Amino acid sequence: MKINGGILFRELKDQAKQFNKFMENSTLEFFSSGSTGMIFKATNPIDEKQYVNESGSKVSTIIFKLIFIEEQYTELLLNSKSYGIVTETSFKNELNIQNEIHNKSAGNNNYIESICPTIIYSQIIENPSTTDFVDYLLEKIYIDSYGAELLTLIKDKTERYNTLRIGVIAMEYADGYFRLHDLLNKGENKAYILMMAFYLLIKLYNLGYTHGDHHGGNILINIKDSKSMIIDFGKTQKITNNMYVDTRTEFTLSHNNRYRMENAKEQLEELKRNNNYVDILKYLNRIITPDGMYLLDHKKLYGYSSIHSTWANDVNEVISSEMEHDNNTEHDNNMEHDNNTEHDNNMETTWDMDIERTGGNDSSKVRSLCGISKKRNTKLKNSKRTKYSSQKKRITRKRK
Repeated sequence: MKINGGILFRELKDQAKQFNKFMENSTLEFFSSGSTGMIFKATNPIDEKQYVNESGSKVSTIIFKLIFIEEQYTELLLNSKSYGIVTETSFKNELNIQNEIHNKSAGNNNYIESICPTIIYSQIIENPSTTDFVDYLLEKIYIDSYGAELLTLIKDKTERYNTLRIGVIAMEYADGYFRLHDLLNKGENKAYILMMAFYLLIKLYNLGYTHGDHHGGNILINIKDSKSMIIDFGKTQKITNNMYVDTRTEFTLSHNNRYRMENAKEQLEELKRNNNYVDILKYLNRIITPDGMYLLDHKKLYGYSSIHSTWANDVNEVISSEMEHDNNTEHDNNMEHDNNTEHDNNMETTWDMDIERTGGNDSSKVRSLCGISKKRNTKLKNSKRTKYSSQKKRITRKRK
């Protein structure tokens, strides 16, 4: 059974049958684009309970990613946008990485719940044009929508190139989450929202990974419950001591890209020992993606994570506070374990990190807007306590 929130693993008995049954009465809408595919949201209003969360409530919405698979070609042009084509090995690698991150964070005492969704179904459609797979999706989406336009183009491409396959990764979608770029475009609570995104990337780093495609459509924020989640792991890498890193340190329009091999893991660990989380985020932006992409060439997509120098101290202070709280919680949990032996579409948004847009020049005002040091710690603490029961005036962790 899955722990720490989301769809129950025990309910995923026949993934293909459950997914197809869910899709029968679903309507589709376009959700987000990535470098190697696109994500759609499926909503099923019928109370059939194909998927059930831990509280026993029906899951009415899921998201699924379509990925283009071919062994020879490297990109596909759809509606003036280029999508990367991956190999079958790369597709399976993305599946494995998401499952690893989900399991590590869901089983981590530091985190209330997983920082990425549960995968509920995956498949490679071998012959999309002959299986009517795309036609099936077109029947479920509003015909004049952007998503329908993309699906029509996909149908055309699969009919022209019979070696082109489509990979499907379906996953849970929790209510109350919104894309980062949508929230930032509204302009409300910007500092607090950005801080949640920064801490999410740090949590992923703490698990040993760099995302590589952390634009505003791949980060989901639940402001009400102070939760965050990240999706789309097509460019995610495990952090090692041998990684190609951009020689530049800031976002620039220059295309004179140069790189060098660095001991990335060692350098990042040194920054962490000094509680320098701002420079960790900046360093992660310098790591070259598996397909050779330089993130520093794309300020409009990833520039929000290049933190303005006047805000750096506040970011480090808040994240350090969160890390300290998480470590203390883990220590408390380990003590209880020893004593009792029990055991989270338009990406081209202009990211302006000027301090005036994040809450004013007064750093104390920024900290107040973030409200994380005290407010969120209380929420984290209270949320964790719901997972424990009192026995002989002690809090001991329930068996899962």
